[in-house]
Amino acid sequence: MKRLLTAALILSLAPLVHAGWTNNAPAISVLGKPDFTADLPNGPTATATDDIEGVAIDPTSGKLFVVDAGNNRILRFPSTTAYLSGSAAEAVLGQFGFESNGSGATARTLNSPASIHVDGAGRLWVADGRNNRVLRFDDAANKPSGAEANGVLGQTLFTTAVAAAGTAGMSGPSGVFADQQGRLWVADSVNHRVLRFDGAAGKANGGPADGVLGQADFAGISSNRGGTAAADTFAALFGLSVDANGRLWVADTENYRVLRFDNAAGKSNGASADGVLGQVNFTDSFSMPVTATTFGYVYHVTAAPDGIVWVGDFDNRRVLGFRNGASKPNGASADIVLGQSTFTDNSDLGPSNRSIGGASQIAPGRDGSIFIGDYGLHRVLRFSPAVELEAPARVKARKGRATIRGTSAYATEVTYRIAGMKGVRKTTGPPSKWKAAVRGLKKPGTRITFEAVAFDGRKATKTVVVKQ
Repeated sequence: MKRLLTAALILSLAPLVHAGWTNNAPAISVLGKPDFTADLPNGPTATATDDIEGVAIDPTSGKLFVVDAGNNRILRFPSTTAYLSGSAAEAVLGQFGFESNGSGATARTLNSPASIHVDGAGRLWVADGRNNRVLRFDDAANKPSGAEANGVLGQTLFTTAVAAAGTAGMSGPSGVFADQQGRLWVADSVNHRVLRFDGAAGKANGGPADGVLGQADFAGISSNRGGTAAADTFAALFGLSVDANGRLWVADTENYRVLRFDNAAGKSNGASADGVLGQVNFTDSFSMPVTATTFGYVYHVTAAPDGIVWVGDFDNRRVLGFRNGASKPNGASADIVLGQSTFTDNSDLGPSNRSIGGASQIAPGRDGSIFIGDYGLHRVLRFSPAVELEAPARVKARKGRATIRGTSAYATEVTYRIAGMKGVRKTTGPPSKWKAAVRGLKKPGTRITFEAVAFDGRKATKTVVVKQ
């Protein structure tokens, strides 16, 4: 039905329903190897890596940190090249240079580091597994290679590596995450518990934890291996993550599940979880068969800012994504699978841009990208959903003017070209909800080509025909 216009035509679109992630999508870039099919020696060099345990993006600088556990080090990649295949690291922590891979317990060395996290102040937190400690590197984006850590938890000195329990001890810490309120959460794996350190950056070396989950108190170190799983226990947990709403997500590895603790900071010691993925209830711990609802050994879980909960299903050589994960019922099906063609496959596919040899930590990057540590194939993969652009097919102008509105997803800017006119013009407003006020149109059917572009050059285009 025609509408009478008294001014320029303004088309208002409904919000774009994002196609987002597609199953078995190819990776966009790779680090640690020169290309997706390489199966080369694993360093140590500035470009070659071994067993990848952790990945993290610094929110203050955009730099990427990678845990090269096989070489007992952490590599730092510049924000400008972290998204490009085969890039060289700019600095190394845990070693004095790129060609060494020794281990030890000092303020400068690491021994089989596991996952990492960079907080909002640019501090790098490292779960230094075999040294039974967590290290803190302040202003990590600017540390020179071989720099000393600024703090340690789990040990009172940088030169000790004693496994212990209690309020201040750790044994094989594997996961670490600093939330927006400055609390540090540690997956104390061998002690089968999660430790909470309030105001962690201000703690003295070896300072005590303020809370514990998975055990009734700080004295407990018992495991539920061989017994019945429960809502308040872990079995050799690994990675963890805290979302923007204070929910703690824990990869409960040997119970083949992910546990969710709502308002985690307010939980009492030994409190029960509020939700579970990978099992239909809190007392089951099955790993087979391979489906959209089950996990093998789940090593890491990450709650991304867009609400997707990503799970590294190590044994099944895949990563599963749960859209709106916090609202999923217990035992819910995953919505996305990466690394395999279907939810029922766990094939060993060898190195390619669609395969994952064994997923470790997962880190959200810019514009919806995720970085996946591929432990099994000794590399870091970046996946990103396709750039999306929505615009009307036709609009009508009045007196040579038209206002065109549209939406985009995963783009950093939207531009347009008017057929017969020189130059590229920028739309106004955010890329997710852009507007173009077009003037000086003379032809009866002018074509305007819109282009949404991601930060790494990926793009989507739409053509709008403007009728006079």
